[in-house]
Amino acid sequence: MHIHVSFFNESLKLQDNVVPQQFNKKNINHATDQEASACLIIKDDNPRLIEWLAYHYQVLPLRTLILTADPLSRTSPKEVLDRWRNNVKDLEIIVWDEYDFDFNGTSIITPDNKDSDLFTLAEQALVARQRSFYSSCAIHLKKMKKSWVFIVDVDEYVAFNKAHHDDPSKTEELENHLNALPEIKRSRQRKHRWRTHFEENLLRLRRNLPEIGQETVMEYIHRIREDPFSPFVTSTNYVMPRLFFSSKEPSRLETSMPPSVRTSFDPLKFDTLRYFRHAEKGSFKWNRYGKSMLDVSRIPFEHLRPVIHEHLGVGYTDDYDSVFYSQSLFRVNHYLGSWDAYSREGDDRRNRNDYRGKARINEGTTFDMQPWLEAFVQNVGIDRALKLLEGIGEHGVKQRTRSKKIAEIRKQLSA
Repeated sequence: MHIHVSFFNESLKLQDNVVPQQFNKKNINHATDQEASACLIIKDDNPRLIEWLAYHYQVLPLRTLILTADPLSRTSPKEVLDRWRNNVKDLEIIVWDEYDFDFNGTSIITPDNKDSDLFTLAEQALVARQRSFYSSCAIHLKKMKKSWVFIVDVDEYVAFNKAHHDDPSKTEELENHLNALPEIKRSRQRKHRWRTHFEENLLRLRRNLPEIGQETVMEYIHRIREDPFSPFVTSTNYVMPRLFFSSKEPSRLETSMPPSVRTSFDPLKFDTLRYFRHAEKGSFKWNRYGKSMLDVSRIPFEHLRPVIHEHLGVGYTDDYDSVFYSQSLFRVNHYLGSWDAYSREGDDRRNRNDYRGKARINEGTTFDMQPWLEAFVQNVGIDRALKLLEGIGEHGVKQRTRSKKIAEIRKQLSA
């Protein structure tokens, strides 16, 4: 297996003295290159879907969504999606079922795994279904003349990865990745060195990233397209590192929301406005693999088949493209959320012990996400925002008032 380090999160063979070429503008659809699309799989996550839609509508901005529900879902997202269809005219929502994308569940049974237990086969079928959906979704969006497509889960949020004082150094992050790999991969990956001039210029770009609400992700990509060190000059398959956020809450909830917004919305019902404590930046243990964004307008159809990997995107066989936090302009915030949001009836993997271990993680704090709600309210108006965000954070019969700490924080907010 060949392991490589890439600054552009793509299999590019660049020499140190080569500057990437500009976009081939003939391949760019200018009508949609400042609008984003997404492929999303959901399973009984309607309260989280409400926040996910509003956030990405504002921040990306999301304008086309293809969604499918897990076949084992107990609830339907129809009410949430219809609410958006009835109140927002510039977001196209397409819902698929099993017959709308190319997936054959029996295809996962091979001579190598035919004797596997049912749980293993079910896991393999789940992954195969996901990747088949992402591939069909990307192909469909390419036919619709779309450009950038984001593949993230409903508990994940794309954010600008602004440079901070507690970011890992290049040496720390590289060693962290190496330690997470088996020895045979480690020895090969050490042969690849960092290209200093790329690193310095990416840091320059990170230091000048906008705040959320000042500029959308797509506006930013469009604005820096002439910068020769923009990773989007050559990348069509950009893998964003993840940053895991625990459910450990601060002693008092710090919020920058103006009073006019704070009186209308309870920040404790928003994962992005309630949880600020995260895992160590650049660490593989909790953050795990990154998530991909693809410019399907510049990817040939044959590269979008037969599957798209949810973490590595397209163009990969057995290669693993290392994702470095310190090198990425975007990241994906991954929220554990409350126990009610995390737990699944009948899913033993999501147990209390597993949750408690993740809930205590506290390796840093960031408040980068706070401005998005105010920007969203200003964009759609308070009345529409109230309609679109109705039911956020209310996890059905499982929803309970958690602790005195929550009551105390709410009291502080109303003071």
